[in-house]
Amino acid sequence: MLLVDPVTRRSEFDRLKDAAKAASLNKFKARLDYLRELDELGPTAAWLEGLPPGKVAHFAGEAKVTDVADLRKVTGEDKRLTLIVSLLHTVRTGVRDDVVTMFCKRIGAIHKKGRDQLEALREAHRAESERLLGVFGEVLSVVWEAVIPAGTESEDPQPGGGTAETSAPDGTAAAEQAGRLVLKTLDQAGGLEALSSAHEAVSAHHGNNYLPLLDRHYRSHRSALFTLVDSIELEASSADRSVLEAVEFLRAHRLRARAGDR
Repeated sequence: MLLVDPVTRRSEFDRLKDAAKAASLNKFKARLDYLRELDELGPTAAWLEGLPPGKVAHFAGEAKVTDVADLRKVTGEDKRLTLIVSLLHTVRTGVRDDVVTMFCKRIGAIHKKGRDQLEALREAHRAESERLLGVFGEVLSVVWEAVIPAGTESEDPQPGGGTAETSAPDGTAAAEQAGRLVLKTLDQAGGLEALSSAHEAVSAHHGNNYLPLLDRHYRSHRSALFTLVDSIELEASSADRSVLEAVEFLRAHRLRARAGDR
């Protein structure tokens, strides 16, 4: 870790002091790769077992402000290794926090894209929704004209003070007339098949559920998210283990999903 690269003029020890970048997808993947590299260096927690956390933090802070040249001058191999391992352990912990924070930000960005796409679809379908409402209003109007007269009464007074019922078709005739008028109205509005397709397209995104729209935004993150759950140890904060069981189910079937066997 103390060897300086002649090209970059930096050592792996210097890289330990690099801070996390913005939570873009590429930066997220790079941070996950860096975490894997740190984990491959060894079990720092086991190496520091028995050393109080306060001491580890103190040694890590001392190592952080020390450059490679000064670190090589530190008297005693044990002390030099203790400083390096303390910093490495602290950085591993910090990078784990970084990737989890970046994960939350990436998932938040995915959900925002889903909500924005839903709103865009609603706006695009707004005119079609208004047209379909107009067609529905016309259907109600022709049905009203066909059916209501069958039950209306004339308001002309009759001898004896009563009223006379107007001549109207019976229920079967009224239903047939209403059906013909409805079909005529639908045909004039574009036809049953076209209206059904328009209704299906509009109703698919009529509610507030944007989750079905997240798939296209999630695909680019899939491998990185599996790398994350492989790199960290999840623990339940309560007796409810449903989330952990869901994660284990996804991990067990990740290869089947990748092969398209859904």
